[in-house]
Amino acid sequence: MSDPTPPLRDDATETVPIAQERLKVSRQETERVAATIRLRTREEEVPVRETLRRDQVDVERLSVDRIVDEPPAMREEGDVTIIPIVEEVMVRRYRIVEEL
Repeated sequence: MSDPTPPLRDDATETVPIAQERLKVSRQETERVAATIRLRTREEEVPVRETLRRDQVDVERLSVDRIVDEPPAMREEGDVTIIPIVEEVMVRRYRIVEEL
């Protein structure tokens, strides 16, 4: 078997590329903070003497079935609070462009 590289002549020179890498290593001090959290639960029964308060509300529903341009706001009439319940509906309308 023959060598695939041709032999060098006496007057021939061969250039070999040299690669050089440099590494710079440094240290930097940083402050580390660690915290330990402990949770303790303590139960204690204590008698409480408070007057309990109770509110009663009467709710009356009224059917309205009316189309409006925008949702009405909540309003008060005397001591009555009126909260409108709305539903968005699609209205299909047609525009006559031309007649023949």
